[in-house]
Amino acid sequence: MNNNRETNKKILLIGGQGYVGSGLYNELRKYHTIHYTGRERKNLSLDDPNFRILDYNKPETIKKVLTNESYDLIVFLAAEIKINSNKEIDLKDPMFKTNTFLFNELMKNTTEVQKNAKLIYISSMTVYDKDLE
Repeated sequence: MNNNRETNKKILLIGGQGYVGSGLYNELRKYHTIHYTGRERKNLSLDDPNFRILDYNKPETIKKVLTNESYDLIVFLAAEIKINSNKEIDLKDPMFKTNTFLFNELMKNTTEVQKNAKLIYISSMTVYDKDLE
């Protein structure tokens, strides 16, 4: 183990139920206090104290998660996934709204409430688009 590793940070993984998020959660929890979010509990124990419900479409869940605790680091992983084989953006698609405007609201709320937290945004969307050139 690297003795230079910073430990005991409080980290929030927004979208921590997905493939990338669950792997990151399992690694980081060895050294840090981790809370993770999702719209609902998928295959999780109902009494998991580290899970927080956060849904872009429900602003009250965003405010609750962001104001109840103070975090050192917030990692944004959440997004709606839709593989669009024709590679055109449909501005009327609800997923476009979620992944742009609602994500923007989440970021704005986060920077206003969690002033001391470092923010990281990770997108794995290109991993899922088999036709991306």
